[in-house]
Amino acid sequence: METDIRGTGQSGSRALPTVVTVPGVAILALPTTTTTGSFSQKLPWFGTARGRLGIEPVDRWLLYVTGGLAYGQVQSSSSVTTTTAFAGGPTLATATATSGANNTRAGWTVGAGVEWAIARQWSAKAEYLYVDLGTFNNTFTGTGPAYPTLTGSTHFTDNIFRVGIDYHFGGPLVAAY
Repeated sequence: METDIRGTGQSGSRALPTVVTVPGVAILALPTTTTTGSFSQKLPWFGTARGRLGIEPVDRWLLYVTGGLAYGQVQSSSSVTTTTAFAGGPTLATATATSGANNTRAGWTVGAGVEWAIARQWSAKAEYLYVDLGTFNNTFTGTGPAYPTLTGSTHFTDNIFRVGIDYHFGGPLVAAY
């Protein structure tokens, strides 16, 4: 069994489409309503707990597959602003709605690697992992008819390639009679 945890700086954001609404007839110089927004998500940390199954094709080398539990913290935030104003004139009204969610998610991971025994309790390895934390949804009430309700949906996945040096605690298993 192998377990790990790490901090990340992974994040992503997307601007929502800008919606401009001009009520009535445009030549009457009626106010314009403009709605803008953004959606962002972060993965501050994640970890895995995995089993490994492998073969030793030559002495001191292990080829293996690995899989098990993945877990991580997912942060999501949304913001929408609606402004009503006359063209080139004063702003009549501005409304902003924000929402945020913070969840610890559980998912799965699978991968493969190679490990070389350097010395009695030391080894070096190279490993690839695919991590899937599932789909995360964030819904909130918006600022008006252009965005009455916002729902953001993201499927969290990651591809990880890493190399490392491992120290194996304890010694070889010795049977006692």
